[in-house]
Amino acid sequence: ETALSRVERIIARLSEPIAYGDTLARIGASAGVILSAQGPGADVAALMARADAALYAAKRTGRGRALLWRPEMEGE
Repeated sequence: ETALSRVERIIARLSEPIAYGDTLARIGASAGVILSAQGPGADVAALMARADAALYAAKRTGRGRALLWRPEMEGE
C-alpha cells in the first residue's frame, strides 16, 4: 500500500456519515502528502511547506482529495 492510497482510505473513512442523535453528521478532509528519505536531519519547515502546497492543490481539485507533492507545486 502506498502512502497516498493509505491517506485516500483514511479520507474515505472520515467521509462516512456518523449517527448523532436523530441526525447524521458528516465531515470531510483533504490532504497533502510528501515523502522524504532525508531522515533525522530533514528540513522540517521545507517538508511542511511542500505538504501544505500539496494540500491546497488537493483542495483546488475538489473535496475529499489527497495529492502527493510534485516539484511543479513549488511556490503555488
